[in-house]
Amino acid sequence: MIRFILLITLLPALALGDDWNLRECEGVPLPTDFSIDECPNGRPCKFDIDKTIHVKGTIKIDHPVTKLPSVVEAIKPNGETINFGIPSGDACNAVVEAKCPLDPGTYTIYSPVVIKGTPGEAVTTRIVIRDQDNKVVGCASTDTQFH
Repeated sequence: MIRFILLITLLPALALGDDWNLRECEGVPLPTDFSIDECPNGRPCKFDIDKTIHVKGTIKIDHPVTKLPSVVEAIKPNGETINFGIPSGDACNAVVEAKCPLDPGTYTIYSPVVIKGTPGEAVTTRIVIRDQDNKVVGCASTDTQFH
């Protein structure tokens, strides 16, 4: 999320890392591709509270999947977490040119995300996509500033 997301997901390896400074979640590879429509040049990018952004990420799934519950998290410096998910709640509803159940393979997820947080605050934003067994199948985080 979003390696995205989802925030969840989900961002390209080298080129993406340069654009978004993405960090892996423990044990989960970064997305092979990632973009935000409203930020065509990567970072820095302005994220306005209560505005919708459109996130696209490509993840590799290594087992059959029937559900992809997803969440975007803004983690404040004090450790407080604000959850704001994708509108559908399940990335299965946001898979491009496919529908769940999904066989092992590479899939692109494209979803709107409404930004939640406190204006002027620097946070770590993380997108987490899980499967039906609560196993993380897509995850990435980056530092962001909300306006």
